[in-house]
Amino acid sequence: MVSNQNANLSPFYQTIVDGVIDQGPCGVSLEYDPGFLLLQGRLQPKMGAEYGDFVEAAEPINWGEVERDCRTLLQKSLDVRLIITLARCRIRQHGAVELAAGLAALIHVLVTWPDDLHPQLIDEGEFEPLMRANAFSELTDSDGFLADVRHLLLPNALGLTVTIKDYEKSFSVPRDENALSEAAITALHHEWCEHPSSSITALGTANALVAQLSQLLSSQLGDSAPDLDRLAAVLRLFDFDNEPCTTPSEQPLQEIATLPAEPESGCNEMKDTRSEQMPTVVNTPVMRRRAVINNRDDALESLKDVRAWFSRMEPGSPVILLLQFAEKMMGKSFGELLRCMPMDMVSQLENNKE
Repeated sequence: MVSNQNANLSPFYQTIVDGVIDQGPCGVSLEYDPGFLLLQGRLQPKMGAEYGDFVEAAEPINWGEVERDCRTLLQKSLDVRLIITLARCRIRQHGAVELAAGLAALIHVLVTWPDDLHPQLIDEGEFEPLMRANAFSELTDSDGFLADVRHLLLPNALGLTVTIKDYEKSFSVPRDENALSEAAITALHHEWCEHPSSSITALGTANALVAQLSQLLSSQLGDSAPDLDRLAAVLRLFDFDNEPCTTPSEQPLQEIATLPAEPESGCNEMKDTRSEQMPTVVNTPVMRRRAVINNRDDALESLKDVRAWFSRMEPGSPVILLLQFAEKMMGKSFGELLRCMPMDMVSQLENNKE
């Protein structure tokens, strides 16, 4: 089979789609092929074996071997499930660039051979879209394709090495207690903007490709089209096209709407948490969320921005502790403050009150 050259298809996947040598434009069905069934079994999540108190870890997947076997099967059949499996292998071995390449390949085969691509839509003369819908739904498997995406390492920035899973936690609601700080997220965004990498560019491209793929599946499969929103939600975190690359002196940063405010804490003792702050980093300004303070919530967010700046630029400063205490005390009554504050500070407040 020889396909049309496609500018959006990587040379690797162009070779794959041109390599089907069996009958028909997309080869034969592999539903009962022993090699295909064996390959699917090897990709199933495995639990470690337990022997009393000893737990033997499950053997990790050898992605190089899976890729080799997958490419052999792709010479027989151009099947959505094989392309997704091949994309998983490439993502695990070569990173985010292969995520975009794999999604582009899926779109290419879906557009080029909508009827002949396996699993096919017509079964014994009847329109049966469920098999193909189920095949594409593998893109949202939290133990499969989605886990591979979340496992990807993001470009090292300012001493931070994080995976997509780590980065995603910072945007969860409610906010994960182990999530990166807002200051860290701002620093990462600024670094990626100032020093673009192929990985971040590829993730932005993948975000656009998932949206395109969803529309294409809806038009071909109708109500049976799979919901790809779980994958799309992860990739939308890397849609930086509309975010200006500026410093605070040029333009305020657009508010990160999905980040919830830090939960208010009770009247806990002031404690030194400076050891939990970010490590010292280079001069990358933390950008303010708002240009104008209109209410108490705006004031609280501004306090957090100021504390974030000191945490990054002067991590040993005692101002960090004072600002953190001020955040906790905001909105409390004078009586509550009396129970929470040191007595010498209470005396000063009483004098000011008079």
